[in-house]
Amino acid sequence: MTTEQNPKKAMWLSLIPGLGQIYNKQKTKGYIFLAVTVLFLAYFLGIGVGELSKLVTLGTVRGQDNSLFILIRGAFHLIITIVYFLFYALNIKDAGTVAKRINNGIAVPKTGKEMVQAIYENGFPYLLIIPSYIAMTFAIIFPVLVTLMIAFTNYDFKHTAPTTLLDWIGFQNFTNMWTLSTFRSAFTSVLGWTLIWALAASTLQIVLGILTAIVANQPFVKGKRIFGVIFLLPWAVPAFITILTFSNMFNDSVGAINTQVLPLLSKVLPFLDGALIPWKTVYENIEYVLKDKISKDNIKEHIEKYLKMVNLLDYRDEYPQHLSGGMKRRVGIARAFVYPSNYLFMDEPFEFLDIKTKQEIIEYFKILQEKEKKTVLFITHDIESALKIGDKIIIFSSKPTKVKKIFENISDNGLEDEIRKIFL
Repeated sequence: MTTEQNPKKAMWLSLIPGLGQIYNKQKTKGYIFLAVTVLFLAYFLGIGVGELSKLVTLGTVRGQDNSLFILIRGAFHLIITIVYFLFYALNIKDAGTVAKRINNGIAVPKTGKEMVQAIYENGFPYLLIIPSYIAMTFAIIFPVLVTLMIAFTNYDFKHTAPTTLLDWIGFQNFTNMWTLSTFRSAFTSVLGWTLIWALAASTLQIVLGILTAIVANQPFVKGKRIFGVIFLLPWAVPAFITILTFSNMFNDSVGAINTQVLPLLSKVLPFLDGALIPWKTVYENIEYVLKDKISKDNIKEHIEKYLKMVNLLDYRDEYPQHLSGGMKRRVGIARAFVYPSNYLFMDEPFEFLDIKTKQEIIEYFKILQEKEKKTVLFITHDIESALKIGDKIIIFSSKPTKVKKIFENISDNGLEDEIRKIFL
């Protein structure tokens, strides 16, 4: 047998991902692996290093650094880093394996076309389950990792972010579970029921599955679907855990969606809603969307002008939990208008407000709009609100949705009654 490729050399070259594949004459695969590595290094040096270093300290500035969010972000970036290193290890193994296959006379895909054909013929099932693995990683592994990491911090009712910084305390919590009587009693109770639940969930599905299979095949048995439902019950446990995870993600106070994602989107396209950052004051909530948009010399005067227009200047240092629902909406209006944009998107902004509060909010909105003259896209099911605010009303039909009628210059043409009749 003639040795054409050196497996060890291929593996050594793969210390720089892609070079081993190029050595094996799999240039397309090699360039892809090399591109993945370049992208990872750009991400890691630009974002990953900073986030992972913060994960070590969990913040340094009390009241400004939110240790809990730093931990969550750090866990996210840790998963990405681990996934890359798994790819890195597989890249080295792949180079050696392919070199051996070539030496043994086994055909390997070398061109891009051959690689796609090989994936289609041999790896198509694995390709289909990749999205499932990605979803599993971030819907199950990610929250479990965050929960596990929190267990190694001093997070409790005395140490809550962002008012205080969290610290890593190692196995102290686990030690307390056995040394402190209150912890020990609660832990043993939860552990006992967890073991019972795990045992029941893992064994009952097998026992009931066999029982259902036997009984369901008997011709005299009625109600076979009932047995099928019983058999499915143990599989509801992961779904229940997923529901709890998503309920935490969308929590109004600490959920990542409402406290991080939506405020980030608001910096690009300001939403008029009640999604105020709970640990920032009224002034700071508005200041948050103006970073790098207005000079620091003018920002204070700019914010106070809008707070005065919505009659909230005296509440500039209050936190959202101390405001009424109507006051939060007024902060939302000021925050939307203060952003230097000619356009404003409003999606049911007055929903769930009582009539009196709604009228007050609309009046404040009209004051701001009269001054700013922004182009506003206002979506609502409330025709009275639309009539009070809108210059042009577009009415859509039910499904299939299409434009039903368009009204312009409503107040000048006295079209209010005609529009109301459409909704009667």
